[in-house]
Amino acid sequence: MVTDLIKIPCVRNIVFRDHLQSYPESILNVTLHNVIVSLKQSDGDLKELWIFYTNMDGFQAKFPMKNEFRSQLPTSPSLSSKYTITLRLKTLATCHFDIPVLDEAIKLAESLDALIARTDESTCDVTGLFPFYFPRDFEVIQDGWTAFSVESEFSRLQAISDEWRITDLNKNFAVCETYSERLVVPKSISDDQLKRSAEFRSHGRFPVLCYLHKSSKSCIIRCAQPLVGSSVRRCKEDEALVNSMLIQRHKKGWILDTRNPNIVKVAQSKGGGCEPEQHYALWKRLHRHLDRHSVLQESFVKFIDACIDQSEKDRWLSKLENSNWLLYVKEALTVACIVAQTIDREETSVLVHGNDGWDTTLLVTSLAQVLLHPDCRTITGFEALIEREWIQAGHPFRTRCTRAAFGKSSRGYESPLFTLFLDCTWQLLQQFACSFEFNDTLLIQLFEHAYSSKFGTFIFNNEKEKTKYNGVKKTVSLWSYFNRPEILRTFLNPFYEPNISVLWPSVAAQSIILWRSLYLRFYENQIPQQEAWDEYLIIKEKELQLRSYVNKLRQELLELERKCTEKNSNMIKMEKNSVTTT
Repeated sequence: MVTDLIKIPCVRNIVFRDHLQSYPESILNVTLHNVIVSLKQSDGDLKELWIFYTNMDGFQAKFPMKNEFRSQLPTSPSLSSKYTITLRLKTLATCHFDIPVLDEAIKLAESLDALIARTDESTCDVTGLFPFYFPRDFEVIQDGWTAFSVESEFSRLQAISDEWRITDLNKNFAVCETYSERLVVPKSISDDQLKRSAEFRSHGRFPVLCYLHKSSKSCIIRCAQPLVGSSVRRCKEDEALVNSMLIQRHKKGWILDTRNPNIVKVAQSKGGGCEPEQHYALWKRLHRHLDRHSVLQESFVKFIDACIDQSEKDRWLSKLENSNWLLYVKEALTVACIVAQTIDREETSVLVHGNDGWDTTLLVTSLAQVLLHPDCRTITGFEALIEREWIQAGHPFRTRCTRAAFGKSSRGYESPLFTLFLDCTWQLLQQFACSFEFNDTLLIQLFEHAYSSKFGTFIFNNEKEKTKYNGVKKTVSLWSYFNRPEILRTFLNPFYEPNISVLWPSVAAQSIILWRSLYLRFYENQIPQQEAWDEYLIIKEKELQLRSYVNKLRQELLELERKCTEKNSNMIKMEKNSVTTT
């Protein structure tokens, strides 16, 4: 029984400390999904703080936990003694519980240890997570589960080209377990050919369309590596499928591999590899290595550690640089720019893949679309992009987000790839402040919900898993919550002016900056930035009021001119009539 893991249901008279202040006389209640801390306010009222176990990256008990040490320490409250439990959260916050009674502290630590371990991806029963028990406390205006369907995206594609179709080949996930059931493919390729191509690609992830450029009709395609192996196998159906996506045959397309050649050789020795040039003669190959998994995770851990430790400025800057996180941001943006340039300026198609096609592949294809497509810079368009290119495309969120920057990895599959995508988007937002409908509040909210959420959007590894656990009916979509007017209002960028142009960012090292409002929000005073932002909003509101007033005056002026013209016309007619009468 899960309830057996709770050694103590309630701890009273604790001191709760976070990055802002301390709250004495607080009460902590331990539940199946979270701890609820009742914080005593200055006016005597209690304010509840919910901390989910899925948000707990790790904890440290600053006292002996083993039974043999219990007898050596006092078990009753003391004015001088306190036993501290420090919680590190995936959302990058740190909080402390100062508990006056050792026995209560030990029982709480044991409870937290067991309940946090229960959320580990390798042992977790996803149906036991809070999203399956969340009693929706708001009115759904738009159901997020149906807001971004393949059909709605396909209708946009049809306005550009009629050479594509939706296939139901993957119904019930029969061909590829990590793709969605309905996919957009070339009309000229049959389902039998698609099936043969899937057998030739890792995890059955055959090439599918993810973006079609309006002006050139060139496209971005994503898939997994081909299973060529040491014997250099070939699949004519796969070759036909890839070639059919090259709209302009007089120009060679590009196959962008997110692995370096040495890694490709190792993969080929294990049965994988890359497309042989002799069999894919209409395509050129480019290798642009992007790290993933343990390397990226280790970088993120070092990066957050550097953000927290600001005791010595020179040492802090050195630690930031040595973490290589900003270098990975730079590299991801660079690769996305290469794809955008190939699509928009060279007007030819790009096929993107790495090993599995559900990590760095999605990072590149989604960033490229933010650069190319103005709709992806709106709130609903950005949500649709994440739904299409991350969730429906099979990025394993539950596996990748099991641990963040503080927790110990159990299997080494954790990776902050989605955080990297959000950071890259934020960099674009800084360079093109007026080209995005949303502000960084939306990005920060997405970061938090990806790691820990009461909604079902990010808790599954793929669409098959969501279907297996009936996630659509049993959980609430995050988009249902986001797309309510009062929430959307907090995401709006007051300086937004629609920009249909392709974005060409600077990827020079000095142009990639630290996202302080995310990484340092719990360790650095954010009040000056917030005050500046509030001042911007006031100025923008005044500007809108003045524009409205100017438009009103223009309308009044036009009306006066119309009346004046009409009056003059009547006077002229009267004079003419008078002359005629005379």
